[in-house]
Amino acid sequence: YTLPDTDQPYPYGIRPTSDSYGLTLDPREFLKVPACVFVGEGDISRDGAFNRSDKLDSMQGRNRLERAVHWVESMNRAARALGYETPYSLHVLQGADHDFDELMAAGLARELFDCLFAGRPEPSAVQL
Repeated sequence: YTLPDTDQPYPYGIRPTSDSYGLTLDPREFLKVPACVFVGEGDISRDGAFNRSDKLDSMQGRNRLERAVHWVESMNRAARALGYETPYSLHVLQGADHDFDELMAAGLARELFDCLFAGRPEPSAVQL
């Protein structure tokens, strides 16, 4: 996860570097965009696909679940510091780890739908 930290160089934070391809991220803009993070409660494996380093472990956590929690907390803190009420939410799916089929069985589709449409009015029936 790239954190909303202007002191940390990209990709750890949002301070531009030669690796950020000239992209400048403005927290006053991107912190207006809500986000939902979905992770399995058992997503604590440090498998070969997991990005591991002492720096990442100390900054973000030792597994995907810890990193998801840290990112959501960091985004909420950064948004509030700017006076925004932008919702960043974490959805921990019970009985799943990093496997898509397990996440779906644990209710990922419903959680995603609820996250995308929370607070929006119900669609009206249209007669054709």
